[in-house]
Amino acid sequence: MTTKVSKVYSIDQASRHLGLSEADIWQKVECGQLICRMVHGQLMVYPSESEEPNINSQPQLITSGATGAQDETLRRLASIENTLAGALSSTANQREIDHLNRAVVEKDDEIKRLKHDLEDLSILANTLQSSLES
Repeated sequence: MTTKVSKVYSIDQASRHLGLSEADIWQKVECGQLICRMVHGQLMVYPSESEEPNINSQPQLITSGATGAQDETLRRLASIENTLAGALSSTANQREIDHLNRAVVEKDDEIKRLKHDLEDLSILANTLQSSLES
């Protein structure tokens, strides 16, 4: 069977696209029909007969014929890496949200101060106008 993968796919996407099980995908990697690379913390596959896809991050070649034990180790490492990347992203997002919330509170306080100053200026202007009229 000829494997037709026209672009880079995650293991799950390739499985759905090709109608193959994950084990069959790994079998194709082991026999060299598909190349497997780590891209942004996720295992991706593409056909070995195609040109290497243009991927921004210069991914590291992981395997083109690993054993079953190596496959499982790579999958576990990818899962751990994805979990850590998600946690770091979540932490960074929460820090950004906290920073923005503090900025909103500071701007709200500044608006309140400006309103108070405007009220004081209005009272002062009315007092000056009254003293000029009399």
